[in-house]
Amino acid sequence: MSKFRQPALWWAVVSGLLIILGCFGTWGIAEAGPFSAKVSGIDRGGDGTILIFTSVASLTFLMIWAAVRRSTWGLLVPVLVLSAFTVVGAIADASSSANGDFIREDVRDRFTPSVGWGLYVVGLAGASLFVATVVLLVLNRGRNKQLTPERQYVGGPTTSMPTRTVEPATPIVKPSGPPGPPAAPASPAPAAPAGWYADPSTPGGPPRWWDGTRWAETPGE
Repeated sequence: MSKFRQPALWWAVVSGLLIILGCFGTWGIAEAGPFSAKVSGIDRGGDGTILIFTSVASLTFLMIWAAVRRSTWGLLVPVLVLSAFTVVGAIADASSSANGDFIREDVRDRFTPSVGWGLYVVGLAGASLFVATVVLLVLNRGRNKQLTPERQYVGGPTTSMPTRTVEPATPIVKPSGPPGPPAAPASPAPAAPAGWYADPSTPGGPPRWWDGTRWAETPGE
């Protein structure tokens, strides 16, 4: 599952960046005939300013999670909470914009309010960040299960701890019962029979007579 970890991380990062973009976009539109007025998420200290900070915090947690050698789910839980907060905030602000709460009360009845594109981007990106974080949590759990103690050695997640092969000891078997008779001494090798042989004292010389026990010049000597 490690091959899906990087795409899921980029999915979450792009979602967080889209939330920031949506905060700068149009949140509310007030129309009155040919005239219209628009407000963004950061106008007059709107909730968009808060969501920008929460998105930056989420991106920070994601970068730390991606940088640590052995990823921990504790860094993803804040992202999950902040993304859920973003979705809830976007829904609440969309309802407020649809009711025209951003229009001055004394002229509100003259305008027709509507929700701007920025709130749609914030809501959808927040939901996307939530789902991407859930995927990262699942991948993180599977990754930690694959990290055996040898794989968690100081050399890193891709370095195995050096091992040494130990050969099993051969057990010493003692014979049971009384000792047997001593082994008979080996008999000497039989001597070569009489005949003509190459003289070992004169390599390459003429053959000499071997009478079975000693060297002689001629047979019968």
